Amino acid sequence: MPDMSSLSPAGRAIIDHKDTILKAWTSETRAAVAEAKKLSEPILVDTMPALLDNLAEMISPEHPRNTAAGDSTLAHEHGGERARMTEFNPSSVIQEFRILRKVLFRELKQVGPLEEESAHMIHNFIDESIQASATAFSLVQSRLREHVLATLTHDMRSPLTSATLAADIILRKSDDELIRKQARKIRLSNRRIDGMIHDLLNTTMLRSGGKLDLKHEECDCTVLLEEIAEELPSEQASRLKISGNDELKGFWDRGHLKRALENLITNAFKYGDSDSDITLKVCLQSGRVIFSVHNFGPPIPKDEIEAIFQIFRRAEAATSGKRQGWGLGLPIVRAVAEAHGGSLAVDSLKDLGTTFIIDIPQDGRPFGSAPQTE
Repeated sequence: MPDMSSLSPAGRAIIDHKDTILKAWTSETRAAVAEAKKLSEPILVDTMPALLDNLAEMISPEHPRNTAAGDSTLAHEHGGERARMTEFNPSSVIQEFRILRKVLFRELKQVGPLEEESAHMIHNFIDESIQASATAFSLVQSRLREHVLATLTHDMRSPLTSATLAADIILRKSDDELIRKQARKIRLSNRRIDGMIHDLLNTTMLRSGGKLDLKHEECDCTVLLEEIAEELPSEQASRLKISGNDELKGFWDRGHLKRALENLITNAFKYGDSDSDITLKVCLQSGRVIFSVHNFGPPIPKDEIEAIFQIFRRAEAATSGKRQGWGLGLPIVRAVAEAHGGSLAVDSLKDLGTTFIIDIPQDGRPFGSAPQTE
């Protein structure tokens, strides 16, 4: 409770009528914000009483507090609690503070005239609180999402490993070709799921400021590309056309590079014309190896190109259509290219189709510490 002797008339009015203000605010917030309707009183009220105490001090000239939101972390913690304890979204957080603004001015007006300076400071309090709460909400929600992803992907590894081992045993023990065929399908599907899990883990690591851990080894491009083609479903393998330098080798992280190329090929089949071939080319020029994956189909709009490289973001055509995805593939591909000291580019035109290009040094070993963007 603030020292009442140091408060201005408006500050004392806030403290004297705090219960009334909070009661009106909780009632109107429940009525207007769907996510607040069923919250218990303690969770809905949150840090609001302490914030009102700070506001009362801030609008009092004799008190040393300059701002209600900026001098403490109460508004920040309010947003954090909303992210952890409720189904609120950023819009809900903003709306509840707008309701508080309306309630404050209405209740204080009933007490008596409010000085212009005090009104101005209340507006600043609301604006600062909205900014602090919304920022904290987004940060905490992001951390929670990353924690869930990390836990989920970790828990998925054990049953996936067991399923793969079971498929391997069937392949070794069974002489029935039909059963062996199904076991190979199981093993291939498990490998793809494992690749998705790796993408999720890498995404969590990249968003927390980490970098891909590369294990460089000599890679034969011909062998790598043939392996990728062999693991495709038969209907896709028949449409994939591979061309490039024979006997081209380089030093890269084979697993990461393979996964990156698989992501590009998967996207080409997913978003390209269903009746046209997908082309995978590789060439060597000036000590750099260029992998390109091309498909015909609708071009990527210019204003959406950067969004497709951001984690959990997808182009409008992808989100509005029936094609499923998490928005992880291209960010991971770009991270792989950058980790090798190179880059990922895209060229997309209506008449020429879409081409994604991984352009990396033939020897990636000297560039293991290269910065990587999210």
